[in-house]
Amino acid sequence: PPMPHLRDRLHFSTLMVFMEFCRTRSVSQTAANLGKSKAHLSVQLKTFAEQSGLTLYSRAGGHYYVNEQGLSIGKSIYHLANLNSFAATACSAPDDWQHITIRIPMRYWGGGISQALMHAIGEVRRQYPAIFYYCEFLDDYHDFQYRQRSWLPETRSLGSIDIRYTSAGADISGRWLALDNGHKIRHANWIVPKMPWGIMQTLAQNLEKADIPYTYCDADYTQKLAAPLPDGERLLVNELLLTEALRAPHHSEPFPQARRSGLHCLLQGEHPALAAFRDHYIHGFHAENIRLRAWGERISARQWRYFAALAEHKRFSRAADSLCITQPALSKLMSQLENRLGQKLLLREKGGRQLRLSPAGELLHTLGKGIAVALDDLGAQITERRRREKRELHIGILPSVDENSRLLATVMHHLDAWREQYPDIRVRIYEAVHERLVEHLRRLDIQLAITEAPSPWLEQYPVFAPETLGLVAPAAWFTDAPPPAQLAWSELGDYPLVLPGKNVGIRYLIDRHCRAQNLALLPDIESDSLNLNSRWVAQGRYATILPASSMHSLIERGQAQFIPLTPPLERQLHISHLRHRQPGADEARLLAHFYPGSGS
Repeated sequence: PPMPHLRDRLHFSTLMVFMEFCRTRSVSQTAANLGKSKAHLSVQLKTFAEQSGLTLYSRAGGHYYVNEQGLSIGKSIYHLANLNSFAATACSAPDDWQHITIRIPMRYWGGGISQALMHAIGEVRRQYPAIFYYCEFLDDYHDFQYRQRSWLPETRSLGSIDIRYTSAGADISGRWLALDNGHKIRHANWIVPKMPWGIMQTLAQNLEKADIPYTYCDADYTQKLAAPLPDGERLLVNELLLTEALRAPHHSEPFPQARRSGLHCLLQGEHPALAAFRDHYIHGFHAENIRLRAWGERISARQWRYFAALAEHKRFSRAADSLCITQPALSKLMSQLENRLGQKLLLREKGGRQLRLSPAGELLHTLGKGIAVALDDLGAQITERRRREKRELHIGILPSVDENSRLLATVMHHLDAWREQYPDIRVRIYEAVHERLVEHLRRLDIQLAITEAPSPWLEQYPVFAPETLGLVAPAAWFTDAPPPAQLAWSELGDYPLVLPGKNVGIRYLIDRHCRAQNLALLPDIESDSLNLNSRWVAQGRYATILPASSMHSLIERGQAQFIPLTPPLERQLHISHLRHRQPGADEARLLAHFYPGSGS
């Protein structure tokens, strides 16, 4: 395990407290829901924060603010809670258990989606105690964060439920609400916080269509609503994502300019438990009193660990030795577990020393493997987030095959100068074609990117003077006669060409330039691999269209010729960020290195 000692120190009761605290954002409400005193609950929250070594929450203005890493860890804890509560009920029918897979778009724990999920699984577990509802959370922000492993038992599947966001044909739909602090304002600053990707993009498209200016916010909507909203800000959130605890402290009113958005549950299978989950899930968006007794700690982390040792060694003496405890202590703890579950887990073979697992014990042993995976993953995520508490910046650049290219030289120059001033910031660089970089910026995977074509989604600042594109052709083609001084675009049909595909920014520029001349340029090969294209030029197979700096080394070695094209076409490289997202302080400083006039 990534954190060998953390797993032994964690108590499921503490984890349950933190998971419920992420949902309610209130010590009083969490204490009431779990039947604990506020003082005891505060100690458990503090203990978990100390054990994790992370800043998970803070308090301001009488409100608790759970940060993004706390909300993400709350979602990971759900896997433990789900397995633990199922084990306590399924042991009564160990031979008949089956599973249903639920795929749900959720990155953080909290809000209406989490509330509805807890409500639905708590209710269907009472109806179908031998069915395990395995949840596959779809992390639709794609920000290169830690990816949680999953565990799925090898039992018969009864089907699956795919929960999707939609604006038509929804099982349940919600209005868009504008939330603010209630103070009168003349001009609102419309804020779009992080929400599940599908529903956030629906809102953005509606705002673009209505020509309403807005600003992306890097904080999740549950974070923004955990504290008073600043004067002048109006937060746009769909009511399906809200709980009463999130909505109550703020003034809200409908935002009619955006169409209603909703959720659709796509059922795959015929078992009535599928429809039962869907009905309870829809109802859960309006249910504030979650049946938390279905989620209480029934088996402790220590009991899981001790039972796993017994299942492995099949003898009390050997298991006790491996755990460094006495045999009577182990026997007593297993007896308590059997009494709590109301099932015999261990059966003695003839002679009394060798043990075998009962059917209920076999089930618990199988589920224990899932508990181990979930605990190890929780430890791995905490380890990763400890590392990520250090400052980090993700930057995208265009592919380049020439070590002397102007692009690489410029990026290295500015990054080196910036790193001298800010050596503590960790930099991660990703290489991708233009359209993919735009997609990563929109999904908030990266903060900045070097782009080569215009985009309505981006704020773009030039990084150096435009470069003229020309035909980069093999030098071997011109051994008998010198290359032409220039070529018209209409003459390119005489040359075998390899060009990037239409999803690449430079190809967009080429095609747009040709359309303006009523030309259709048809390459012999489309290839997004600059390495492959460069080798084809070097081997005398094909020519391509690029700035001279992109294949500077081939031209310097006499393996290629650069022939200007007329009318000329220029490529302007930009340092770019998402248009409706305000750059952070570290991003703004790097932007200023690339383009002092960025205003960031």
